[in-house]
Amino acid sequence: MKIFLILLFLTTIIQAKDKDLRLESTIYYALIKELTHSQRPKIYLADNVLSIQKFSSRFNLVKNCENANIIIVTHIKNIDSECKDKILFGTKYQTLDNKSVVGAFFWQKGRPNILFYQTRLTKYGIQLSKHFTKYIDNEK
Repeated sequence: MKIFLILLFLTTIIQAKDKDLRLESTIYYALIKELTHSQRPKIYLADNVLSIQKFSSRFNLVKNCENANIIIVTHIKNIDSECKDKILFGTKYQTLDNKSVVGAFFWQKGRPNILFYQTRLTKYGIQLSKHFTKYIDNEK
């Protein structure tokens, strides 16, 4: 009976984790689709992003950043110099310290946060729809 309860508990935890990853993947899809204006964006992952990797059916993951519409970064140092002109989108708030990153999606205190900087969007000629205006801020 103890083994059954332990297995049931572990199964519940795994399913909850998958649900969180699926939600995160859905948020990434909405953001990336908005930034690239593509229904099936070509994404290069400079760092591991488990939610995108696990639920990648909506994305076209490419192995070379030169073929990508957008590059998802956690650590900016992982970007090849020839790909710095691509749209960069961060997975942590700290990635916004780099002026090449147009925005970021990150978790803070258990809540999802989205932030774009207007000057960086303008630099890449990106116009977000009105649904995303509440996530746009001016750089300080």
